[in-house]
Amino acid sequence: MEPREKTHLFGTPGEPRLRIRNPSGLVSIETADTSETTVELDALRNDEVTQLALEQSSVEQRGNEIVIEVAKQGWGFLGRSPEVGIRVRCPHGSALDCTTASADVEAAGRLGETSVKTASGDVELPHVGGAVRVHTASGDVRVDSADGEAQLKTVSGDVRMGVARSELSATLVSGDFELDEAHTGLTASTVSGDQQVRSIREGRIRLQS
Repeated sequence: MEPREKTHLFGTPGEPRLRIRNPSGLVSIETADTSETTVELDALRNDEVTQLALEQSSVEQRGNEIVIEVAKQGWGFLGRSPEVGIRVRCPHGSALDCTTASADVEAAGRLGETSVKTASGDVELPHVGGAVRVHTASGDVRVDSADGEAQLKTVSGDVRMGVARSELSATLVSGDFELDEAHTGLTASTVSGDQQVRSIREGRIRLQS
């Protein structure tokens, strides 16, 4: 029987950049006080198409970048796509560049500059020490806090932001927008949904619904 998971360990002193491509499944990231990056890939479903995607996936280090790519596969039994879970433990401040088609993205700890794009899936991010950009067609977006510019977009889903310390732009078509605290400017628009802003320290505010 083929193994249902793969584990990789890299020495990453400093703050590495994670580049992740996962068509469907799960991406889970935890930052810690460490100088190593551990990557675990596992099959979330016990079928041939998922196992093949796991076997053909690649994880490698390119300088200060960790590149994780799950192989694209066709549809399996009953029209199911493969589902692979990616779990990463890396140093605090690691940058993230993540693209998925249908996968949830979740993180805990402290990230650096972050970009997440997904067609279908929820995105949950912790404190981001730089700029953050999230774009999902169908899914909820939650960011605890961001030091840099924040651009959050979703077509069908809610957006919740904790503390925005720089400019924040939130664009929604069908969903609610919620913000705890903004330190500078805010631009938020939604076609169908409620908006709730609890605190603005300074800067220009533009709300459109």
